[in-house]
Amino acid sequence: MTSQLKASVKLEKELAELAHIRTDLSRERTVLSYIRTSTSLILFGIAFIGFQEQDLWFIYVGWGSVLFGFLCLLVSVERAMVHRKRHRWLKSLFGRI
Repeated sequence: MTSQLKASVKLEKELAELAHIRTDLSRERTVLSYIRTSTSLILFGIAFIGFQEQDLWFIYVGWGSVLFGFLCLLVSVERAMVHRKRHRWLKSLFGRI
């Protein structure tokens, strides 16, 4: 019975470690999607600014897109830093599970 209990505890620890790894990877994937979206918005805005000869609203839409893209980029970097600090703090508090 003791060996089965030890094996069960070891399996629980391994599953918890895999859950932490999976959570970290999903956070990284989310940050990368934020970066991809912000880059697309910035490039879209630059392209719209390039069409400024046709109409004035192209400039407004372009600059709005560029500013919103930079805002998304700042938010994604800030979120990544917050999660990294939180993860480091939890790891130091509980150690490896």
